[in-house]
Amino acid sequence: MDPVIVKALISLGTYGPLGIMAALGFGLFLQERKRNVELSGKLGEYVRASFAADAEHTKAMMALSNLYDLGMKSTESTTANTAAMSALKESVERLDDEVRRLGTHDPKRR
Repeated sequence: MDPVIVKALISLGTYGPLGIMAALGFGLFLQERKRNVELSGKLGEYVRASFAADAEHTKAMMALSNLYDLGMKSTESTTANTAAMSALKESVERLDDEVRRLGTHDPKRR
């Protein structure tokens, strides 16, 4: 124990056991306040770290969202290109059929 606390307890001994109990209670109260201040500081650090992690998470989610949007646009473009290629194939087949029907088909020319 701290020598000052020991000296205070000895001087409070003149007031009897209630004085010593009051001094110990007050000492414990001060120690508890000190612990609360330390815990509050640690809690503040935790909150700051939590906010920083949340900001990083938000940035990562935005990047993933942009990547998802690009993937969806790419899929839409591919679907549109596939439909266009199908339409071109059908047009070429119809032209081939028309050329065959007219009898002017020359397979070497292709």
